[in-house]
Amino acid sequence: MRKPLLSFCLCLLLVAAASADSLHVRLVGTWPYAGSAALGVAVKGEHVYIVSDNFHVISVADPAQPVEVGRCSTSGRGLAASGDYAYVASPDSALIVVSVADPTHPVPVGRCSTAGLSAAAVSGEYTYVVGDDWGLDVISVADPTHPEKVGHCGGPWTWKGYHVRVVGHYAYVASADSGLAIVSVASPESAEAT
Repeated sequence: MRKPLLSFCLCLLLVAAASADSLHVRLVGTWPYAGSAALGVAVKGEHVYIVSDNFHVISVADPAQPVEVGRCSTSGRGLAASGDYAYVASPDSALIVVSVADPTHPVPVGRCSTAGLSAAAVSGEYTYVVGDDWGLDVISVADPTHPEKVGHCGGPWTWKGYHVRVVGHYAYVASADSGLAIVSVASPESAEAT
């Protein structure tokens, strides 16, 4: 009788262990955001930037206890960061450049109108943005206070871009319509689909 009981208890322990966090992958901390869904995230050192109905700066110096240290009223769907700037893909048809040089006081410093945006990626002096059915825009952020559209690939109803990543001379766009669009950005001011 003891052996079946021991086996049963061992099985219960194994099931419980399998349903819990694994040995090397586990939840460490959360930040309890009370607004609408967080739609974009970027990380720089000990700070995480989150965008939704506002732009938030979260300190993760102690990952078990993330704390908001700054905020500004900039909404967005997508987000990228590089250096002292974050690039917000705003649903109100603009790329918004936010200075995060002082993480406790993020400040919008530049804006470039474009079509409705859902995602952004930054590489060097360019930010690449995609959105609702119009392709990919290339925006020069050499002067973050005056971002300027310098290139485009696609036309109306080309593809609905949800995410974009830039590696080397190519931008990879995840699209609801065409799956994957690969755009040559070797010369960002004359981007072209491949």
